[in-house]
Amino acid sequence: MAYCAEQDLIDRFGAEEILQLADRDRDGEVDAAVVAKACDDATAEIDGWLNGRMVMPDPVPTEVVRRACDVARYLLFDDRASDQVRERYEDALAWMKDVAAGRVTIPGATSPDEPASVGTIVVEGSSVTFTDTLLGTMV
Repeated sequence: MAYCAEQDLIDRFGAEEILQLADRDRDGEVDAAVVAKACDDATAEIDGWLNGRMVMPDPVPTEVVRRACDVARYLLFDDRASDQVRERYEDALAWMKDVAAGRVTIPGATSPDEPASVGTIVVEGSSVTFTDTLLGTMV
């Protein structure tokens, strides 16, 4: 599950900017695969800091979406990022580090060690292995 999508980027930064960044074939249309790759890469970067520390809630909290958008935008700019775009990316990175260190929490996120949610069934069984000898004693 990606933490941001094309529409999230458009909502935050405008359709014109996203078109300029993601129209790689210059046909006047956003290349959806380019945007999806940036969003997937942003999600992977966030997960790199947070995986093993928490389980992200569904739906993804707005704060996470916002940070994922900042990272995806930075990735779309590639080596042409302005100071503002780079600063927002660096702020997102600092936020990820704070979450990973436990200084910031994500609403609704749970620890991976918390018990499974209600409705989960756990089955425990005997450790007996059935062999021909054991089956022979059961007749």
